[in-house]
Amino acid sequence: MKSNRDSILYNFQTGEVQSLSRLRTDVQKDRTALIECDRF
Repeated sequence: MKSNRDSILYNFQTGEVQSLSRLRTDVQKDRTALIECDRF
């Protein structure tokens, strides 16, 4: 059984990972949009 502090830390870390992956996908979208603009 985790203590309260451990669960808070765990939630924080998983939240960080999720926001990082979200950032990465946003960057990927921006990059493809830039490539699309370069074609025209």
